[in-house]
Amino acid sequence: MIHLGMIKRFIAIWVIYWLVYFIQPVYSIYPNVIQAFILQLSFVVITCLFFFISSSGGARTPANINISFRFDNAVFIVRCGIILSIIGLLFLLYDKIVIQQIDYSQGLAAARQEWRVLGEERDSTSSSIFSAIGYLLGGTYFISLSIVLSRLLVLPDKSRFIYLMICAVLIFVNSAITGGRSSILLAIIFGSFGYFTKNGNISQSKLFQNKSLMKYFKIIIFLGGIYSVFIFYERAQAGDQLVGAYGIAFLGYLGLAPNDWFTHVAYETEWGAGASLLNLAVSYLTHSFATTAVIVESANGYGDVLFVNFMQIGAKFGLTSQPTDWFLGGRFSSFPGALYFQYGLMGLVVGSVLLGIIAGTLSRAFAANPTKISLFFSCSIFELILLMSPFLFAGEFLFFPSVVIGGLLTIFLSKLRSV
Repeated sequence: MIHLGMIKRFIAIWVIYWLVYFIQPVYSIYPNVIQAFILQLSFVVITCLFFFISSSGGARTPANINISFRFDNAVFIVRCGIILSIIGLLFLLYDKIVIQQIDYSQGLAAARQEWRVLGEERDSTSSSIFSAIGYLLGGTYFISLSIVLSRLLVLPDKSRFIYLMICAVLIFVNSAITGGRSSILLAIIFGSFGYFTKNGNISQSKLFQNKSLMKYFKIIIFLGGIYSVFIFYERAQAGDQLVGAYGIAFLGYLGLAPNDWFTHVAYETEWGAGASLLNLAVSYLTHSFATTAVIVESANGYGDVLFVNFMQIGAKFGLTSQPTDWFLGGRFSSFPGALYFQYGLMGLVVGSVLLGIIAGTLSRAFAANPTKISLFFSCSIFELILLMSPFLFAGEFLFFPSVVIGGLLTIFLSKLRSV
């Protein structure tokens, strides 16, 4: 059934996450590994239980469906999202290069560090109106990407590929000017709902009928992975460290330690630097397990882990106070770990229940109305939250508010156009 795909992918990502962590040549420097696993497993079980309860009832796609996800309407949203994102990107480039005068000639990692220092000197306030508008519109292309990746929308191969290429350029350029990797990870996972969700009545069987275009699409995804590893290399170079040594040393910051044999590989073999960087790239995601292990002892701890992004935005407009740093700031906590740290056991249970109910309800509603763009977008958002939950709450990503606001804005504009 169409509405079960979301929860199947949720279970799959958690199983893969645990398997990868336990077969990696690293281990947690914090002792409460079993307790961390039980805490995360409880979150998964409760979320799944209430997803199934709220989505039960055998939702089926009606035979004669009232299509609101029309070709013209969808293409308008795709184009609108891309245009708004390009405007946002130009504003960001102007702010960073002209106003803040960040020097990108020394490498992306050095530019990112300069950008962060300038932000701290301003007490995290916006550098200019161009920056505020740029970040507000910068993630609008996410809804375009998700729609173009969906087989619910039948498009000519050439048109689909052109739109995907434009989105890919926006992803890489946005990542480059911030010196990070988060927008790549966010885009891949956000597009997963559109890519994996299909219905035989109204969708095409393959994303591309042309095998060559599909090959190019896979190459783009591969390049995204290469770029993520390259950023670690850039940061090692910026810190004047040997690449292999950097890959080992940074593990300690993540709450991990390498096995002795892997340390030997990193320092003593010709391919050790590459292996060290690759392991670090994977550990950057799975280290949330080690963070959860130390969180187990810190229920209702001091500091803010959840909704930090939204609190910072509110603080810029004087609506909220600045969030308080917690003792492992900068590390991934996993969503269940964050719930437990900030709200205790009751918060973990309530958060799991609410996530399961909302995701299940939306998934069932979309199964009954698989061409309704607002439900498609809402399901994409909650699939993002579900699939990012092993690592952190998706709302903590810098571009997440822009993804939500941009998606709602493009849908609103499409409604105005239809009036």
